[in-house]
Amino acid sequence: MTPMPYISALKNEEWKRLSPSERIAGLNALEVHLAAQDGRDPCQVSIEPLNPFENGVHYFDSDDAEHIAINPRLLQSEQPYQAVETLFHEDRHAHQYHHAQNADNTIDESPLRDWGMSINGGYIEPADLSYSSYRWQPVEKDAYQKARANTDALYEETFQDAEAYPAYKAEKEQEIQDQVNYAQNELGENYEEEARQAVQAKYQAKMDMNQDRGSITGQDAEATKTSSEPEPSQPNKIATPSESSGTEAAEEDNPYDYGYGL
Repeated sequence: MTPMPYISALKNEEWKRLSPSERIAGLNALEVHLAAQDGRDPCQVSIEPLNPFENGVHYFDSDDAEHIAINPRLLQSEQPYQAVETLFHEDRHAHQYHHAQNADNTIDESPLRDWGMSINGGYIEPADLSYSSYRWQPVEKDAYQKARANTDALYEETFQDAEAYPAYKAEKEQEIQDQVNYAQNELGENYEEEARQAVQAKYQAKMDMNQDRGSITGQDAEATKTSSEPEPSQPNKIATPSESSGTEAAEEDNPYDYGYGL
């Protein structure tokens, strides 16, 4: 694992003395480091109002700028650990998007395929099926694991925080075990594969819908070709259903919005 950067604002004893704006500046510095390792532009990290159960969200705005939103309550905490782990989690989603979109051959093909399906319509929201289907789908499993490992590396190795961090780590490890037990009850022993198949099914349904939409559009275009020429007083461009609903289609085709709900 690449060594974590020494950003003093993220140390537990320093965090206590900082304002929320100084704390978010520390998180932005961490994001700049992580993005540079990935060879991509950093996300803009900011404090934004979120669902009370969400710690953070990775998203693209209407101008295609990439953002990581952090729940204000994490910046108000006297300990930095959850805010930093959330940043690691959401940055991992930026990593997934970057490599899936750029088809990086240095990463195993299977994760890329799974990440691509999520990015292109297969992502499972907690309300879609079940919490466990959301939690253990490939992109979330990967983000949770990477965030845990990176948080350990930063506080155990870089900062050597033996005072307060062990209690936080023990709490997170118990949380993960509770999530495993819940998933086994909800989805069965093969809960990870069940979650993966749910992503595949949602992705395939989206592809089928797009294909059907394309077939209808093609039929409309053919009908336009074979229709009689418009009268001189009429416009020469005939609107098809796909043209008139272009805005709605664009909104439907933007499924990428990863939330970190724990």
